[in-house]
Amino acid sequence: MFIFYDTETTGINAAFDQILQFAAILTDKNFKEIDRFEIRCQLLPWVVPAPMALIVTKTSPVKLNDQTLPTFYEMINSIHEKLESWPVATFIGYNSIAFDEQFLHRAFWQTLHPPYTTVTNGNTRCDILPILRASSHFFPDMFIWPRKDDGRITLKLDQLAPLNGFDHSNAHDALSDVEATIFLSKLLAERLPILWSYLLNRSIKTNATAVVSSSAPFLVFESVKGKSYTWFGQLLENANSGKLSQPLVAKLGCDWQSIGCIGNDAEALKILQSKKAIKKQHPGAAVIFR
Repeated sequence: MFIFYDTETTGINAAFDQILQFAAILTDKNFKEIDRFEIRCQLLPWVVPAPMALIVTKTSPVKLNDQTLPTFYEMINSIHEKLESWPVATFIGYNSIAFDEQFLHRAFWQTLHPPYTTVTNGNTRCDILPILRASSHFFPDMFIWPRKDDGRITLKLDQLAPLNGFDHSNAHDALSDVEATIFLSKLLAERLPILWSYLLNRSIKTNATAVVSSSAPFLVFESVKGKSYTWFGQLLENANSGKLSQPLVAKLGCDWQSIGCIGNDAEALKILQSKKAIKKQHPGAAVIFR
């Protein structure tokens, strides 16, 4: 089962902003819809929404204080109740791990619910944005990619989905964005089934960390400030106290001969990090192949 979901918020800071709209669609493994859920709420008294967020989501100030809408507390209760009623599933979003999950975790915590719904009780999570970034780098002909004025690819959902055949005239509405995410996921599964399988396999944390847990080299793809990078890495065993959630990885393409052997104590590792010869690599923050 898959649970595709999205949030619309008053801004981008989970510590100061709030969810205004939540939507989710439950599907089977073949993307056939089983159930859907959508809800909005009133603005919390102490939250000041970002004007640009309201413009992007087409939310009027009047709507923020619509007394016919549930309160924030009532909305989060309803979200929690609905998600708990659905079977164990893989939660999928578009830039969800870096954004929507942060808001959802905090909202559950604020309303005294268990916060980590997407990764507990058998549930797993994944985000299709990193896979689409990798697709644009390794398989540029598989999709029509929107571009900025300088020619660089942009992966904004409201541009990518329409270019590839989805009617996204209601972009930045949570339910419409969920439907767009399902549409792109279907295309990924059909056109790049190996990458899609990779995504689902890495939705389980132990599988993601296992990629870097052995001594064999692996290929890392990551996107930093709109630029794509690929490099080969290898786990530095016993470094970073053996934490595989943020292991220290040696970048094999560096000129190690010129760096020389400077030891493996904490100070030496700091020097190597400053020379960008090693880095902390969160397995979920990049696409890692072996």
